[in-house]
Amino acid sequence: MEPASGTLTVVSVRRFIARGGFGIIEEVDLSDGRIGARKTFDPHPSFAHDADLVAKAHQRFVREVSVQAAIQHPNIVPIWHHQLHDDPPWFVMPLATRSLEDEIDDCQQDTTLPLDPLVQMLSGIEELHRLGFVYRDLKPQNVLRVDGAWMLSDLGLVLPPSSTTTTLTGTNSAWGTQAYAAPEVITSFHTVTAAADIFSVGCILHDLATLTPRVPYGQCSATGPLGLIIEKCTASLPSHRFPDVAVLRTALVARLSTSGASPTSATAVRYDTKLQDQLDQVTPDEWQDIARLVDTQFAELDGQALLQVLDGPQLRRCHAVAPLAFNRIAAVLSRWVREGTFDFSFCDVLGARLATVFELGGTRERAEAVLGALILGETHNRWSVMRLFFRLCGRSLDDDTAERLAIELMALGPHADYLVRRSEDTITVSRSTLHPRLQDALVLARPS
Repeated sequence: MEPASGTLTVVSVRRFIARGGFGIIEEVDLSDGRIGARKTFDPHPSFAHDADLVAKAHQRFVREVSVQAAIQHPNIVPIWHHQLHDDPPWFVMPLATRSLEDEIDDCQQDTTLPLDPLVQMLSGIEELHRLGFVYRDLKPQNVLRVDGAWMLSDLGLVLPPSSTTTTLTGTNSAWGTQAYAAPEVITSFHTVTAAADIFSVGCILHDLATLTPRVPYGQCSATGPLGLIIEKCTASLPSHRFPDVAVLRTALVARLSTSGASPTSATAVRYDTKLQDQLDQVTPDEWQDIARLVDTQFAELDGQALLQVLDGPQLRRCHAVAPLAFNRIAAVLSRWVREGTFDFSFCDVLGARLATVFELGGTRERAEAVLGALILGETHNRWSVMRLFFRLCGRSLDDDTAERLAIELMALGPHADYLVRRSEDTITVSRSTLHPRLQDALVLARPS
């Protein structure tokens, strides 16, 4: 891999920041005038005498740079420059001003639970999982505040999709941090699934919720709003944890968000309970009734309450047993997203639901879902949702959905051009990456 910039050099070292297992981190002045953090390979003294472990650590260090430099995401620390062929190898990244560990320390002083850092951390983890990676070393020290955003760093233990890690890690080797590691890493560190990262999130939430020490690799518990989430995250069996980051994020936002509607009628209360606790027992006829209720009572408390609980698992179940009800619910959900006002952190929850509708739906549902993402991203200035629109509407978008969405964009007229331009200016993307039919539609929608 070539350096990220062929001209960037380190001018001077300002101070030592920290030592990790694979290297030391220093604050440095760069030749372009920026201040960054340089990480240099330097094996920890605890294993520096073991040539085999040093060689494996060196490979890990190189992989950290390779993976981190390849992933472009607002919640993963970027690599500015690297020299992997130097002896020792090193790389430079933005300088962090704070870690989630600092945030947790402050939280324990004033008892305020910080929702946005957690949501942004989950966004970074979700991106890794979407690409087929498992982080395996999630801990508060590895979640950094950089340029106003919370980002994942230290990707040296990321497990690749093809799982070639057995050549780097012995069967009984566990390089992760015990205080945040799932029990399965003890025997299968090189084959763990994304559920291991869910476990680590539960341990971080435990840090936030209580000062009580926990037993490594064991299930955690706590009182307060995070208690049930912590228990589910840290279940001993991976299959008993949250199925993915999107569902976990929904539960977390629901617990910590200050807004939300509650059902009022007996029918809505019953459906609310079944959707959350008895999902497999919802019949096709009941799904049709739920779809009718959220559609006809869209602006009422009952409709709003049920829309809030129609998350990924509910949408998938509905699609499997009552596809016509799914189509109706998907249409209402997209309308709700386009017209509603939501807490900032809830936008990521809605973005994940739109992505599920896009995955499962037909041409109409897919087009309305991505249109919802475009509008939600602009109205709430939520960068992750803006990126979702551009990711789903790239050149690989199927032609039928592109044609349907193009009609919707032209119907919006100049406002469609404004929405796309806002995303371009905000997250530095280009409409040239969109499906050609959408580009044509935006030309026609552009103000004269």
